[in-house]
Amino acid sequence: MLQVAQALGWPRLGWKIAATNEALQRKLRTDAPVFGMTFSRFLSHAPAALEHAQLLDPIVECEFAFRLGRSPMPAPGRELGEDDLLAAIESVHPCVEVAECRFARHELPPPLFIQADGFASGRYVLGPPIPHWQALLERGVDVAVFRNGQLHSSGHSSDVMGHPLRPLVWLANALRRFDLQLQPGDLVCTGSCNILCPARAGDRFAVHYEGLPELNLSTD
Repeated sequence: MLQVAQALGWPRLGWKIAATNEALQRKLRTDAPVFGMTFSRFLSHAPAALEHAQLLDPIVECEFAFRLGRSPMPAPGRELGEDDLLAAIESVHPCVEVAECRFARHELPPPLFIQADGFASGRYVLGPPIPHWQALLERGVDVAVFRNGQLHSSGHSSDVMGHPLRPLVWLANALRRFDLQLQPGDLVCTGSCNILCPARAGDRFAVHYEGLPELNLSTD
């Protein structure tokens, strides 16, 4: 995946994390979370209108995105912890990932191909920064996606490894094993709140995050 991203030469946006619960791990045939690289050219801000003809088997996922203000640094001899990441976070946003799969979902290839695909790295629609995000996520946030005015599915911030910060800590340590680290300005989407909604041509989506402004996007 890293070699493919390097060959593309696109400016990097940050990272996405997937398979943050057992159900999603089974879909991706893994026993742990996974990560992929994301690209600045595919970032939009809500409300957003995406052209369906340019999307590859798109799936709407509701997530939280963490913007890094600096690189997190652990104390010597230990892994990064939550406190290290908290000190490095600049802002947190509601975020809709429009995941794109380059392979037919009903007949996925071996896992190595899925990894090279960045685990369906796609488009990202970012909402405004969340004020007092730590208190909000500690309480927990209900999330729901409406497609064309009808409730499609719902989830909760705790569906992401119990708390959306935990996948960020996992990623920071996973990257270090590849001699990489989170960089200032990185945007990290920490995984779906158990919502996977296919996006069809002409669909209108309204995404509700409890206590936050609604996010809207379309796939015309």
